[in-house]
Amino acid sequence: MPTENTLPEPLILAGMIWSLWLAGCGLLAILSLVPASCSKARTLWSLMASEGLIVFAATTPLLFGSSIAVVAFLLAVVRVGWESGYVYSLRPAVADEDRGRLKIAAVVLIGTMGVAGCILPVWMSMSGISVVFLVLVFRVLATELDTTGVGRDGVRSLIDLAVFPGLPVAAFAGVASQENWLGILLIAFILVETFDSFALLGGRLYGRRPLFPRTSAKKTIEGFVTGILALVIVTLVLNWFLALFTLLQCIGIAIAVAGAAVTGDFLASHAKRAAGVKDYPAVLAVQGGLLDIIDAWLVTGPVILTLFWLYGIV
Repeated sequence: MPTENTLPEPLILAGMIWSLWLAGCGLLAILSLVPASCSKARTLWSLMASEGLIVFAATTPLLFGSSIAVVAFLLAVVRVGWESGYVYSLRPAVADEDRGRLKIAAVVLIGTMGVAGCILPVWMSMSGISVVFLVLVFRVLATELDTTGVGRDGVRSLIDLAVFPGLPVAAFAGVASQENWLGILLIAFILVETFDSFALLGGRLYGRRPLFPRTSAKKTIEGFVTGILALVIVTLVLNWFLALFTLLQCIGIAIAVAGAAVTGDFLASHAKRAAGVKDYPAVLAVQGGLLDIIDAWLVTGPVILTLFWLYGIV
């Protein structure tokens, strides 16, 4: 049975990611020349350029080992915590005087969960048992918030923050802390970007029916189906290089990635809609905040690891 040593080196996987991005640019160039799609396709070039920046920022730390990857991820977690706290502080139920404290508490909570994922045993950070430790951290923060007047609304927001993005952050950190699993995060990145890009492309070109009418009206059923079909194709192409999976396993990976990516996007969108905002505080104008960019990857990375474990790859 295959072992984790059969996974390609991160540099090879990063090269595949850049190749797929270049292929996407080529496809978009063709669509930009076709009369039926040119008007909509040409509006996507700024998004494609920002995707190049995302690919560089996401893949580069993973090429230098788990120590650099963890440091880079924890720095990103600080930003994720601030963005989450900012959005949750805009909820109508949170009093004006409590908004600043909630932002600080969110950074502390999400940051602590990220560190916990790195230092706890992997099986613990990837399972529900880790929640026991995280609940203790939450209770300390909640008690502090209660004494400063945030009250039940602030505590409820911290519970929501601990669920998302907190738990995915902890699980992702657990994967990033293991040298042999960095390739899994790159594979997850390839598949998430494939799904997101083609779901967006399909939705823009011929999307009609919203997938989540209330939470994320721009996500369409047509885009979702396009994303899954692209995932199956890219998974089969990847497996042609990796030679790790059967056809049914490739289809299973595609379905799992689509489900995980949609889950991450849905949870992030739900928090934004509850606060009445479109995006988290922007880091890239056409992409939104950091959490808008990595929400699906945060969920999909640990899911792919679990699936690989079930398949006997790790």
